[in-house]
Amino acid sequence: MPRVELPVAPRPHEDELISSWLGRTAALYDLDGEQLRQWLAPHADRLARPDIALDAVEAAQLAAACRMAPARLQELDLARVWPGLKSEWLPQTAGHQKRALSHIDLAWCAMCLAEAHATGGAYLDHETALPLIFCHRHHVWRHDSCRRCQPRKPPRFVYGARVELVCADCGAPLRLQQGITPRPPYNEVTPQSRFALDALFAFERAVRRAILGHYAVLPGVGAVPPRQFLSVITDLVWLLTTPLGNYDSMINLFASRTLPFTPNHAPWKWEPLVYSECSPLWRAWLLSAIVTILAAEPVSHIMSWHVLRGRTHQNLEWLLDRASRGSLIYLAVNFAQDADRWPHELRERAQAHPKWIRDEIKGEKAAFDAMCAERNRPVGIE
Repeated sequence: MPRVELPVAPRPHEDELISSWLGRTAALYDLDGEQLRQWLAPHADRLARPDIALDAVEAAQLAAACRMAPARLQELDLARVWPGLKSEWLPQTAGHQKRALSHIDLAWCAMCLAEAHATGGAYLDHETALPLIFCHRHHVWRHDSCRRCQPRKPPRFVYGARVELVCADCGAPLRLQQGITPRPPYNEVTPQSRFALDALFAFERAVRRAILGHYAVLPGVGAVPPRQFLSVITDLVWLLTTPLGNYDSMINLFASRTLPFTPNHAPWKWEPLVYSECSPLWRAWLLSAIVTILAAEPVSHIMSWHVLRGRTHQNLEWLLDRASRGSLIYLAVNFAQDADRWPHELRERAQAHPKWIRDEIKGEKAAFDAMCAERNRPVGIE
């Protein structure tokens, strides 16, 4: 097959996702990025996402078709941009409900898109691939789907006077959705809600550091290695979202002053949420609850209405006391497999709890798995 050489191909920006550059290039030929990859590199060992660990053969074929050096593309690979990147924490490409991701993984900032459009054309930068809530440059919410409709398709690039990223369902330019953001209860803005939002911003910056492979500050603990930091997040998300009785979960007991009410999570099977696969709003609910659980009481008293109303401090002990037995089995198995999974002080607090499962952990897990299989849908153990 003769080599394809495109007559027109845009140059990638220095901070652009490879999938974004492919999408912009494909739009010139009325294709999407995946179709362009299949056309230009039909025999390459294509991965589901081109943004990380791009195959060298595919990079060479794409670069040749666009008349540029392969090194130009390889420099955009997220594994090179962030050598310590925990790639398993990047959102996957399957998509679910409103998160129509397809071959473009994203949580974009409308203001970043607007700035890029004003200076030549919209594109998606590297930060778009991370599981973030906010744009920390503009201090605004990120979006992962069109806010004007219920999209079934992933967003796409189109060319007009300048290239736009638009909703593939309703055609709305996504850069124009800057003012559509989650609102706090009753649109209330108080010193406490501002503090809670600042605390959420600060904690997400720490989460970002850990995902990029750096030590990060865990509330109430201090600086910890990225592996321990992310393990705590993973396990607490599990505890917060596993089923309790009557299709309820613990996350519903955390009400932030700065986020829209509570998530009203009603899981019907044993399938807790994965943080990186959640929407920005869900990530905000989860991180706010985790700050409440781990931080000292003065911060917790501001982060959650439950505490503000004079109820018990929602700390780690409070969470373990109300967690389902199934989630405690999960945590005990994780600790048994990796004794250094959590920072020492947090691990000791968990293992000192009266409900902690100390004996026959493997047997407990086997019995729980068997019960889930028998019922054909996993449920929580009280």
